[in-house]
Amino acid sequence: MSRIRLLPDDLIDQIAAGEVIERPASVVKELIENALDAGARSLAIDVEAGGRRRMRVADDGEGLDADDVLLALERHATSKMRSPGDLRAIRTFGFRGEALPAIASVSRLTLTSSTDGDAGSRVEVEGGRIRRTGPAGHPKGTTIDVRDLFFNTPARAKFLKSPQTELGHISELVSSCAVTIPSVAVSLAHEGRNLLNVAPTTDENARIIQLYGRHWARAIHFRAARGVYAVQGLVLPPDASSPARRIQHIYVNGRLVRDRLVGHAVLSACRGFLPKDRHAALFVFLACPPDAVDVNVHPTKAEVRFADSRAVHDLVQSSILEALRGDMPLTVLPAPTREETFPEAGPSTRHVSEPAPALSWGGQAHGSGAPRLPHLEGGAVAIAHYRESYIVGADDQGLLIIDQHAAHERILYEKLWAQSGSGSGFERQRLLFPLTVPVPRTLAFRMDETMAELDRLGISAEPFGDETLIVSQIPGPVETADLPGLIADLLRQMSEDDAGASTLEARRQKLIATVACHAAIKVRMPLTQEKMNYLIKELFRTQTPLKCPHGRPSVLRFPHGAIEKGFDRFP
Repeated sequence: MSRIRLLPDDLIDQIAAGEVIERPASVVKELIENALDAGARSLAIDVEAGGRRRMRVADDGEGLDADDVLLALERHATSKMRSPGDLRAIRTFGFRGEALPAIASVSRLTLTSSTDGDAGSRVEVEGGRIRRTGPAGHPKGTTIDVRDLFFNTPARAKFLKSPQTELGHISELVSSCAVTIPSVAVSLAHEGRNLLNVAPTTDENARIIQLYGRHWARAIHFRAARGVYAVQGLVLPPDASSPARRIQHIYVNGRLVRDRLVGHAVLSACRGFLPKDRHAALFVFLACPPDAVDVNVHPTKAEVRFADSRAVHDLVQSSILEALRGDMPLTVLPAPTREETFPEAGPSTRHVSEPAPALSWGGQAHGSGAPRLPHLEGGAVAIAHYRESYIVGADDQGLLIIDQHAAHERILYEKLWAQSGSGSGFERQRLLFPLTVPVPRTLAFRMDETMAELDRLGISAEPFGDETLIVSQIPGPVETADLPGLIADLLRQMSEDDAGASTLEARRQKLIATVACHAAIKVRMPLTQEKMNYLIKELFRTQTPLKCPHGRPSVLRFPHGAIEKGFDRFP
């Protein structure tokens, strides 16, 4: 007897569902794409329990007649392909005919549709089996109601996250998809509460501002073309960078994708403009003929393959790099010079002009005499200031170079951490003019938790509408000029952190490190001799003086022995 058997249809469908449906957001993505392929001009998405209990997507597209309502639930049944050649020139979001039967195999699904707004049809499916069909009144378009996702595959259900986390994924997905369809009205509601409602607008730039906030109005535009490929997009200035890559959105012919090639091009373009642990916030829109890109390389169509990957990489990299350079023009100043006299072999002298060094002594330019240096009892002493960013110091063991921002960041972090664990909490300062800040949509549905978490960081805030906070008090060390960037960073970090991925203490450490980073002295800031010595003294009083809270080194040491050896001087 043969050991090889054909799998039953219901098991085949569940295997297909495992490839296409990872979580509730995957369902919403497939249903949105079907609606757009049907010509929808309006999308209404309703969710319950983060999608675990219910997801309902209604559109006003061309709809399905009674026959197509049933055929749409058959595997590999599609209106979007007719011949093998169509696979090489895909112009629609969906094309395999897998999504609906895969979703229906692991849920209780109801599909209702009408092509004219008069007579409609309905089919009800449970675990892949049709339970009921018949006529039903429905406006022109289609509504798909998905309930009890993974009810018949409990092993899959147990891997779902909390309703709040799953809702966050759905909200992020809907916002990302809505970017490239500015002419379509999109709404998202969770258990009756409206989370998103955007009207049709003129273009993608206006839609980005609708969805992601007014600060995108200051984004830098880029646009370029090479061969059959064209790219355009928006990138926020480096001072609005993010600690995570979640604010990087890549689209190919309107399709939201994850692409390592384009991601590497973005990273290469931004290197040198951003600190090591920061990432650009940007939207990249690539366009090309359908036969220049293969969208059939991943079950969820989340990845693509370009016919000329090198051209795409270079195009994206150069366009973003030129945009960043153009927004930050380099001004070259004439180098200051000083006259020095060097003795020659004969009686004459020669005069040499050379650039002055990037060193200052206690905030003053180094003159002809050696500076008088105060001595720090039992510790290091500041000698000079290098490039207004690094403190050059010395102690009994050798020469020190101290990153002034990293050092101050470590000092503030340990003070703030101690305050957060004390009974009295943070020292706060009241703002003369309260600041209004937008709240990411992933946090808007749990505003009370967000305000409580900000309060634990020394930030007093109150709600102003559904997606806005008014900040009235901030931690004592924070400069008000840097406040918008700090609040935006904290809210992004809260929305991007999965609460189940780390302990509450680790989460609090990261947030306090962010506060310390924004409050710390910046690079390119002149310091007096007293200020440099104060930073050195306070740094070496901390528990971890050699690292900033993010793990970067704050001090480099050059021992006396190593310096003497370098000059061939041996004791």
